[in-house]
Amino acid sequence: MNAVERLMGEQFGVVRAAALLRYLDRSTLRALVRTGQARQVIHGWYANADADMRAITAVRAGGALTCLDALELHGIWVPHGERAVRHVRPGSGARQPRLSISGVRYCEPVGCRPPTARAVDSPIVAMLSATECCSAEEFVAICDSMLHQGFVERDELDQLLSAYPARIRSLVNWCDGRAESGTESLVRFRLARAGVKLRPQVTVVGIGKVDLLIGRRLIIEVDSREYHGGQEPYQRDRRRDRRSAGRSYIVVRLTYADVMFHWDEALEDIMQIIRRREHLRPLPAR
Repeated sequence: MNAVERLMGEQFGVVRAAALLRYLDRSTLRALVRTGQARQVIHGWYANADADMRAITAVRAGGALTCLDALELHGIWVPHGERAVRHVRPGSGARQPRLSISGVRYCEPVGCRPPTARAVDSPIVAMLSATECCSAEEFVAICDSMLHQGFVERDELDQLLSAYPARIRSLVNWCDGRAESGTESLVRFRLARAGVKLRPQVTVVGIGKVDLLIGRRLIIEVDSREYHGGQEPYQRDRRRDRRSAGRSYIVVRLTYADVMFHWDEALEDIMQIIRRREHLRPLPAR
């Protein structure tokens, strides 16, 4: 892979001409356009055949792809579902959009406007631009995902969000980078807000790491949408559940649909176990 291919790959296939010209001259760039290996998106920007269309839309709208769209491109958890608009951070100076554009929502961080040097914002700028485009629990899940993948450190979040309203700053206290999926983050956040004391990602002897442990005995396992099923994962999970039951644990396994569409029913089932105080019963000696 040569330097231009690497640059295109790192920037989702949409790159400023100035960045390309660090590695090739103008005649070579024109040759790439003639042969179809590159195309001009707007003045000063080029894309390859694999360019992400969301990034192209953002550049044409006078900014950079940001918020939920950019986070998703970086592999960070975002709420699933088709989005009717592209999330774009407006540029400054000549790239500042003069008119609203159909299908584009302009989002940006509070108190600053970083330059739009790339077609897709960095994970941190995208996260800072997302506070008004998701719910509190979704923002916590986004931050959890970034913490888990090492895009940001826990202490950095306080500093990055220092200019934001108190309702946003306070969400940092709910973040935990141990969460391994967005749905796990949502369940932890909802249960904690309901007053349930729990521990995330606990290693249980003879069973392994479980998503959430409530009291002594109640294990909550949360399936994400990325979980593709199949016989092997299905059998593995059932073996874990069997071993847990054999050791007197209570296992509640929540599907993606339970979390996203039937949460009230799932919460009531969990709360019934807690109200009966079954989660606090001592485990038998082994």
